[in-house]
Amino acid sequence: MKHKINDNTIRRIQLTGGSSYIVSLPKEWIYKQNLKKGSLVNLVQIEDSSLCIKPEGFDLVHPLKKAIIKIFSIDSPERVVRYLISSYIQGYNIIQIKSDEPRIDTDTKIAIKDIVRKKFVGTEILSETANEITLQVLLSYKDLSINDVLIRMSSMVTSMHKDINQAIRTGDTLVAKEVINMDDEVDRFSFYLIRLLTQATKNPKNLAEIGLDNSSNCLNYRIIVKAIERTADHAVNIAKNQLEMKNCIFDQEILRNLNSISESAIEIFDAAIKAVINKNYDEAENVLNVAKAIRKNSDETLLNLNQSEFVKNCPQLSLILESTIRTYEYGKDIAEMVLNMNINDVVYEN
Repeated sequence: MKHKINDNTIRRIQLTGGSSYIVSLPKEWIYKQNLKKGSLVNLVQIEDSSLCIKPEGFDLVHPLKKAIIKIFSIDSPERVVRYLISSYIQGYNIIQIKSDEPRIDTDTKIAIKDIVRKKFVGTEILSETANEITLQVLLSYKDLSINDVLIRMSSMVTSMHKDINQAIRTGDTLVAKEVINMDDEVDRFSFYLIRLLTQATKNPKNLAEIGLDNSSNCLNYRIIVKAIERTADHAVNIAKNQLEMKNCIFDQEILRNLNSISESAIEIFDAAIKAVINKNYDEAENVLNVAKAIRKNSDETLLNLNQSEFVKNCPQLSLILESTIRTYEYGKDIAEMVLNMNINDVVYEN
């Protein structure tokens, strides 16, 4: 017997015993949950002030979502990879790639395995045949929270910038190559965070599991993730330019000035991330104040660097300067997002 529950069932609140308010539950729902008189239920308040009623002992299980991607001979490996990235971000647990040909071509298979290995956190190849590959995302939302991933991701970005600064001073090309390779790991965390945030916007009940308390902050966190990712990209840009500086004659004074500016940019970035993790308005405001002072002190140094013959004869250094300034700006952007997310800590609602 099927019991249909109306989407909009209205019940009147009643007062009993002079102090308790009660509301009746639809009998169809009672039957479906195998409840009876005396059964216990849990009441959970959701962010929008609505109540979620769950039978005692009921654990909210996220159903496995499956996506089937049909690919054709005209689909390039890049297009298939784009399908995979979108499916992963949208929260699918099982992703199946099926070809209309007897076999998935070799380049596409390599691209699929490469993206899984380099870009998707907690994802494995479940099965593989000649014309079909099935992936499964093994991590649940609570395995890695937003803060856990942000800390790991930002720590890697800071390390990338510190390493490339040292490589520029010493001329170490191996370190520069390592920095470039680290970008894949940052991208992995970026995709995973976007996946978490996407699911939180679809279902506010996931918020607590990923470490958020307000779905309205999902967009702010998305901007923060993008800023961290772009900060890593600029470390890669610096590394690539460092590898091309083989014929440049190094002026140690200019390199010291460049290192000073870079260390200040990293300082701003690290402090902004700390404010994100601590959800602290005052810390974020202090980041912006310090950033303003640092920029004022570094403007003259930047002007001298850009006008020097050394930089004019070494265009890669000018590009390195640009990426360093962008790192500084992204730190400021992150701090401003923290102010937006935590404004309720310093204002009063009337």
